[in-house]
Amino acid sequence: MLFTVAPEKVVKWRDQIAAAIESQHLDAGGAQKLAGRLMWACQHLFYRVGRAMVKPIYAQVGTLTGKAGPRLLQALRWWLHVLDHDVSERRDWVLADEAPCYMFVDAASSPARYAAVFVRDGVIEYTDGEPPVSLMCQLKARRDKQIMSLVRRFTFVENLERTPLCGRR
Repeated sequence: MLFTVAPEKVVKWRDQIAAAIESQHLDAGGAQKLAGRLMWACQHLFYRVGRAMVKPIYAQVGTLTGKAGPRLLQALRWWLHVLDHDVSERRDWVLADEAPCYMFVDAASSPARYAAVFVRDGVIEYTDGEPPVSLMCQLKARRDKQIMSLVRRFTFVENLERTPLCGRR
C-alpha cells in the first residue's frame, strides 16, 4: 500500500510555502497551520522524516513581524523539494491473525478509584480498586482534580498482567 499526501493538499501546501519563500514572510497563524499539516505528514506518511524541518516553522509562530529568517527559509525550501518530488512511503498491509483486544478504563479523583474492563476473544475481565499510596504520590497535583493516566497504566500492569497481550492489536 502506498501512503502519500493527497494531490490537492500538495498543491495547497506547495503554494503556501512558495509564497512564503517569495515574500520572505510567514505570519504566526499561517506558520501554525502549516506546521500542523506538515507534522501530520511527518507522523503518518514519511516514517517521521522531516520533523526537524518543521521546528523552524513552529518557531515562526512566536514572531511578531512574520519576517522569515534563514532557518525558516531553509526548512521551507526543503519541504518544497519534498512536495515537488512526491516523496511517499510504501508499507505492506498486514492483517493480524487474531481478533483485537479491547480495554476500557476510567478513574475518579475523590475518593481515588480506578476501574478497567478487558475484552479478549469473548472473555471479559474486570478490575477496580483504590490505587496504592505509592502510586498516588507520583501523580502531579492538578486543579481539576483529575487522576493522571498513570492510574490507568497501573490498572493493567498490576492487575491484568496475567492476560497475554503479546502480538495483539
